[in-house]
Amino acid sequence: MINITMSVLGVLCMFSGIMMNHYLSFTQHLFSISTMRMIHMVSSIWFFILLGLHLGWHLIKVIKIIKKHLPFFFIISVMVVMYAVVILYKRALWKHMFYLTSFAFMPYGESILSFLFDYGCLLIGLSFISYEVVSYASRHS
Repeated sequence: MINITMSVLGVLCMFSGIMMNHYLSFTQHLFSISTMRMIHMVSSIWFFILLGLHLGWHLIKVIKIIKKHLPFFFIISVMVVMYAVVILYKRALWKHMFYLTSFAFMPYGESILSFLFDYGCLLIGLSFISYEVVSYASRHS
């Protein structure tokens, strides 16, 4: 189910990005740019969220190896998940997920490394959450 949803969101994201392109003259009259921006913003953030969850399901073997060699893995993963929740709130990504804001941009003055670090932690945090859910489900089934 998650793969199908990610596929649909990926196609929506690509289609809306192409339709917002000002260089393609035939696309200007098909759909309004504001509609395409809304579709693009919502589909891209949901794709990113599902990508993080999807990664956690596929990294089960890798995480088991890391757990074996890193005794404080659980504490580190809890801290990353807590920081991911902070990022969801701080960057107001939950507003983008439900289209409560009509435009997203990278804040001026913020370094690209800070931006990448935050989104990387969010992706890893989502992976840890889905890993724990899958591990729990497999132990209790």
